[in-house]
Amino acid sequence: MQTPTKVLITRAELCERWSISRATSYRLEKAGRLPAPVHLGPGCIRFDLRTVEQMEARLAGEAR
Repeated sequence: MQTPTKVLITRAELCERWSISRATSYRLEKAGRLPAPVHLGPGCIRFDLRTVEQMEARLAGEAR
């Protein structure tokens, strides 16, 4: 049985997906309103796509 592969996206991809600037992404991260980043090494972070999608679904539910 295969383990599901974790898909990671860059900050730039997250910003494009949410139509926000890089600076805004840092402000949202500092405020705890972004999914926790995955630290891969010095200066290298990614965001778990599944966590991003879950957050989007939750926010869409709150907007209703």
